[in-house]
Amino acid sequence: MRKCIVILLSLGALLNAGCAARLPAPPPPRSSPVRLVTHLEDSQDQAEHDEIVGTDGVIMEAYPTRSMPQRVIYRYPQGGMIDRRLMTPREWTLNVTGFHAGHMPPSFYIPDFPEGHYTLTQTDQPHIWVIKTVEGQHTVAYWGITPNWEGTATFATLEQAQAFSTAGILPKRPGQ
Repeated sequence: MRKCIVILLSLGALLNAGCAARLPAPPPPRSSPVRLVTHLEDSQDQAEHDEIVGTDGVIMEAYPTRSMPQRVIYRYPQGGMIDRRLMTPREWTLNVTGFHAGHMPPSFYIPDFPEGHYTLTQTDQPHIWVIKTVEGQHTVAYWGITPNWEGTATFATLEQAQAFSTAGILPKRPGQ
């Protein structure tokens, strides 16, 4: 199985109010314009959360709110799901399920997304996050955010993430 992984983590703020080292929250990054935002109160079936539907069909559930999430679940129209949980203001755990080569979301720039557990950690460059195996031994991808915080994508190399996060440049796909 390839160790390459791609993660589109979109919408949702990156910091948490409950963490000791409180940093100002950046505007929430988005993979596409938001079509609909709904705040759902506590119920017997679900905890309080914001549900955000993007024009790309991605549904994001941010618990308890999208401005200060503790947990974010992304459901992709292609069938995959990412469950992201806050560890510290600069680190999240990721549980990835249901992605398959050949039907990755459009902003995934690596062809495979193996199921498993990973960490997402902010680098010293505020618009670049690194995705590693949960043991922290292998870097598997980079998540880039555009300078205006309006777009996100995941890349195989740091150079691709830097080009995207500084100038919005996307790599060419095979056959382009």
